[in-house]
Amino acid sequence: MKGLFKKGMGVGIAGLFALVIGCCPPKCPTIDESTLKAVQEATKKAESAALKAEEAAKKAEASAQKAEGAAVKAEESAKKAADSAQRAESAAQRAEDAAKKAEAAAEKCTRTFEKTLQKGK
Repeated sequence: MKGLFKKGMGVGIAGLFALVIGCCPPKCPTIDESTLKAVQEATKKAESAALKAEEAAKKAEASAQKAEGAAVKAEESAKKAADSAQRAESAAQRAEDAAKKAEAAAEKCTRTFEKTLQKGK
């Protein structure tokens, strides 16, 4: 698209200069100097605008790449958080199981102690 724009601008400018220089038949009207300067200024402004648009497109592309990178990092962080939550849940389950075993062992110990006391009476 940019290439076509530049090529079209170049062809238009070349045609305009050919008209000004006098490459056309003598019956063609000539362009006065003020009009030529106005056309040259308009051409410069158009080229400047095209360059600015190109720079803006580059900046937008860079911003899009940064946003994509941030999205990837956020996704990776979310996966890590999910993994951490899974590990924490697993650890909590193991702790709960250990607490149940400890409680069962304490009850067994208590029953054994009570039996020992009853035998001693």
